[in-house]
Parts: sequence; structure tokens; C-alpha cells
Amino acid sequence: MMNLRKLHSGILGITVLGLAACGGGGGSNDSPPPPAEGATLDGTAAKGIIKIGDVVAEELDAAGRVIRLVGNATTGADGSYSLTLDSSYEGGPIQVTVTAGENTQMKCDVPAGCGTAFDVTLDVNSNGTVDFGEWYKPGSLSMSALVAEAAAGDTLSVNITPFTNMAAARAKEGEGEVDAAAVYRANSEVSNLLGGIDILSTKPLDITDEAAIGDGNATEVAYAALSAAIAALADTSGGNPDIDSALATLSSSFSGGVITADDGGSDPDTISLQEILDGASATLTEIGTADTSGVMVAMQSEVGSAAGSTVDPEPSPSAGDPTLDKVKAFVADVRTWGTVIEAEMGSKGEAFGIQADLASAAAQSSMDFLVGPAFEAAMDASMQKIMGN
Repeated sequence: MMNLRKLHSGILGITVLGLAACGGGGGSNDSPPPPAEGATLDGTAAKGIIKIGDVVAEELDAAGRVIRLVGNATTGADGSYSLTLDSSYEGGPIQVTVTAGENTQMKCDVPAGCGTAFDVTLDVNSNGTVDFGEWYKPGSLSMSALVAEAAAGDTLSVNITPFTNMAAARAKEGEGEVDAAAVYRANSEVSNLLGGIDILSTKPLDITDEAAIGDGNATEVAYAALSAAIAALADTSGGNPDIDSALATLSSSFSGGVITADDGGSDPDTISLQEILDGASATLTEIGTADTSGVMVAMQSEVGSAAGSTVDPEPSPSAGDPTLDKVKAFVADVRTWGTVIEAEMGSKGEAFGIQADLASAAAQSSMDFLVGPAFEAAMDASMQKIMGN
């Protein structure tokens, strides 16, 4: 059994370092903040998985205008990308956009198919149509996500979907300043509209791929199904879904931060929440599964409560407060460590003892961030809880 004093020191060290990262607990105010360059943004671009898509990260000014390019990447076969912000980034909101180039392909995630197969090399069954699960060239495509801010050393999950695009349009709406607070609020509003899905950090998996579904979780499946609904609502009179037009309609349908609950599909210029749910349900039926995340049940409840009117998802109370967001992230990390600690107290005790020693040693240079006896008492209480005392 590992030494409990080491474990206690390790937890304390982790917490001290976390508080330092959150800016709490004191320390010198004389040191300048680190340069913002070097943050890593990674995620998946999906409206249907998008491979060989061009991704750019651009810093915005207070009016929401692009002022400089700060990074770029290309999506892989699974839609994933990763980029590092360069030295020109100065700490403002970041717009991450995926566009289609000559070689870009999109995975059809619409049960009824995605129109005409213009490229015969992508038409797997040679039936002249783009079927569910087949690749096609999407033509014009531009879809974005907004990140409120980034700091040196950050690794931020920034997935790009129709709903991050919707939040980006919401953040730029009206005459208000497009600052970190506005971006936090817009992302929070759309996340709450989708039953609490975190639209930036939740991975939109390939819903046409059985293996990807098996490796994902229920929330990721629901998110992918909801995203698929937007292509299902797109105009296909040109041969393939007009994704850009569908994205624009989705964004305008959320003007003012409210969306029509259910208009029975009578307005072609508006996408209602019920239409999104119906499209998502059709996709889940296609793959022979049901939503087990509770997300779609929550959304359906909102539609019912609206009684034919509009749904107005309020941003979470802490949205727009960068400090609180960082604190929430740190608390989540502490909870994760708590789970690890309980596991490590078993068969892996010695291995974790080494980890705890390292964390404790790292904390020795950060002792100025302690907040006194009350903090120590709280840590003692946490240890007693872990030990079941």
C-alpha cells in the first residue's frame, strides 16, 4: 500500500498547480502574462465527416472582422485536424473555419441519400446516386466555430459542426462587441438548445460507420444525428445538398437567440427545432439505434413546452465569465483525479505513488499559492472521504 502522506501531498500539489493555472490564491503580479502563441486547437469537422478540408484559424476584432490568420491545417480521413496558433495571435476570439477545396470529400449521412453521384469513382455501388455512407464532393462549403480565447500551452477541443456555425453567427449578431464573453454566451446558448451537448468539445462521430459508433458514447451519437438532420433539410435541386444554404438558414432561424419550436415544415426559410429532431430520429432509425443520451428527449420536451411558439435557450449562468469557465474545468479535473485516486489505491498503488511524488515535487515551487489552513483542512476532509472514514 502506498504511503498516504505521499498521496495527500500529491493531491495537494495537483490542486495547488491547478489554482495557479486558474489565477487564484495569490502569487506575484509583476510577471507579464505569457505570450498567447502556442495554444493547440484540435477537433473534427463534420456535416457528414469532411476529409481533406481546408481549416484556417483567424483572430477577430471587436466587430467580428478577421484581422489576421493565426493557423491552418487540413482534415484527415476521419475529419480530424490539429493546428497550433502562431506568434501573430494576440489573445482575441478565434474563428476556426473549414472550407472545401478541389479534393475535399464529405460523407453522406442522410438516410434518403445526398443526390446525384457526379464522381463515378466515389459511387461504390454504381447506381448513380450518393447513398448513405458514400463519399461525395460537396462543392461550396464554409462552416465555422468560434473560440473565446486561448493562452499559451492550452489544448482546446474545437469541433466544427452546423451548430458551432450557428453559435458563431449568433455571437456576431446585432451591434454588440464580439468579445470573449459574447462567444462564451453564444456557444452556451446553442449547447443548451441541444439538451446540454457541449457543441465545441463533443466529437461529432461518423454516424455511418458502425465501428465509430461503437467506439463513441451516446452523446456523440446524438450530436452526429442532429448534425445529419441539417443536410437532410438542404435543397438538393442542384444535384447534391446545398450545405451552405442550409447552414445559413439554420443560423437565421436562431436570430435573436430563439428558434421556432414546430411550424409543421410550412416555412422553407426557417428550420424549426422539431424538424431537426425529426431528421435526427430518421438517421438513428437508419442505423438501427435509439438515443440513449437523453438529449433528444430533453429537446422534445422543450418543443412540447413551447406550445407552437419559440424555444429560448438561456446561456448558463457562468457563460461569458472566462474565470468561472476555467474554474469549472479545474473542478472537472479534480473529480477525474478523485476517480483515479480511488482506482490507484487498489492494485496500482505503487505506480500512483510515483505519480503523486512527482506532483508533490512540482508543487514545492508553487507553495505561495496555498490559501491557508482552511485549504489544508479541506484536503484532509477529502482524504477521509476517499478512505471511507
